[in-house]
Amino acid sequence: RLIMLLIFGDLMKSAWYFIFAIASFRHNVDTKTPFCQASGFFIQYGTETCDYAVLVIAVHSALQVFQPGRSARTDGLYHYRKLIYLGGISIPIIMAALAFINPTGGYIAQGAFCTLPLRPYWYRLALAWIPRYLIAIIIMGLAAAIYTVVGFEFR
Repeated sequence: RLIMLLIFGDLMKSAWYFIFAIASFRHNVDTKTPFCQASGFFIQYGTETCDYAVLVIAVHSALQVFQPGRSARTDGLYHYRKLIYLGGISIPIIMAALAFINPTGGYIAQGAFCTLPLRPYWYRLALAWIPRYLIAIIIMGLAAAIYTVVGFEFR
């Protein structure tokens, strides 16, 4: 189910890249148009959904190694699956919607797609790159811990 969440996020992102490309070939899509803002929102939503799914998959895998259960129904994050699914819907929506705090518009047209604006720079960092870097650091830390534990157990 977590893999399906990852596939859903990727499908959402890819579909909106494709839809926006078709629309921009047919019409000149300006940054101020609601279509550009919606497209940027859904692309960011798909990206955040993928980031969230990858993080949850890594945490679930780590919990299966560190605290193995007796059956599949007690492994990892299974007991918290409803909260995980709720987070998979709400956290990406909140993160993508925070872009609309910007008074000049949430997203800007960048040719083939709409994305977070380049200026102010902290805005793009706070909404896209810092969460992504934190997720990458957490995943690398969990992978190193899993590698260490499994290596120790085999010795």
